[in-house]
Amino acid sequence: LGFTCWNLALVAVGSALSLWVAPGAAGSGIPEVKAYLNGVRIRHFFSFYVFWVKLIGTVLAVSSGLVVGPEGPMVHLGAIVGSGFTSGRKQINLAFPNILGPRFGPPWFVRRINFDMKFLMRFRSDRDRRDFISIGAAAGFAAAFGAPIGGVMFALEEAASFWSPTLMWRTLTATLMSIFTLLMLSNMDAPNLAIPFNDYGLISLSSQGTASEKKSTVEEL
Repeated sequence: LGFTCWNLALVAVGSALSLWVAPGAAGSGIPEVKAYLNGVRIRHFFSFYVFWVKLIGTVLAVSSGLVVGPEGPMVHLGAIVGSGFTSGRKQINLAFPNILGPRFGPPWFVRRINFDMKFLMRFRSDRDRRDFISIGAAAGFAAAFGAPIGGVMFALEEAASFWSPTLMWRTLTATLMSIFTLLMLSNMDAPNLAIPFNDYGLISLSSQGTASEKKSTVEEL
């Protein structure tokens, strides 16, 4: 009973966040990313709130034991990160409840935080935004499946409507970096926060076995 109640609580929190905080975070996100790259404008789909609700909701949903995986949300999260690089200017509205009562102001206090990143202003165009979203979606796919080439093929065959050799090499670089970051963090020695660069297992996509077993497997290959 306790196990069931705990899983229901995780699902309830994730569902509540998607319903009332950021409805754009509902679902896998892949159809919406493909639709956006094919010319359909979807408002608030790549926003700051959708990113955090999607991230937290995915963790809660996977932790609850539901028959779901992080693959689709990883594509959406990667696309949001790619879209963020083309913003240049970003305004985030943070709302805080008024716990002092109506005599001290409105029910909610809103604080606006402005981010002005001038070095990213040159990417504020439809073409760059489309390319960055395609690259981010490919990087998220590669991180979810551990397949950098698969991420490039996903962007080429499923997501992007416009393709070029330059975009292909940029996408491949992003997917390789996402896989390297994933493996580096998964092999990190948590108590000491040390990264085992001298361990051959760092380049192995398998997370099973000890470091010596990974090393022998790589040497056999």
